[in-house]
Amino acid sequence: MSEANLQQHWTKKHARKKEMQREIRYIWKASPIRLVMLPIAITLTRMAPRTLDFDNLVAAFKWARDTVADLLIPGLAPGRADDSDQIEFIYKQEKSTKYGIRIDATECD
Repeated sequence: MSEANLQQHWTKKHARKKEMQREIRYIWKASPIRLVMLPIAITLTRMAPRTLDFDNLVAAFKWARDTVADLLIPGLAPGRADDSDQIEFIYKQEKSTKYGIRIDATECD
């Protein structure tokens, strides 16, 4: 969900952020392959019935981007790892009847 134009109480935004972070961390820990070589390109794909314009698409992935980067480069202050030049983020979207995200990783040469 894009929070750029969303007017909601901060507790609802915070709960949504925490739930997204929990889900990403759970899937990461359940994955059989967690050893990733940097530099890496991460593609974040939003699946939804309607598309967003690019700036809202990027805003919708704010917490997912922070969480993925923290998993790839642990030990930094929360939300700082996504500033690394070792991770390139690519944003895409697909039409779907259900809402969801897909995270793909490609090692860079």
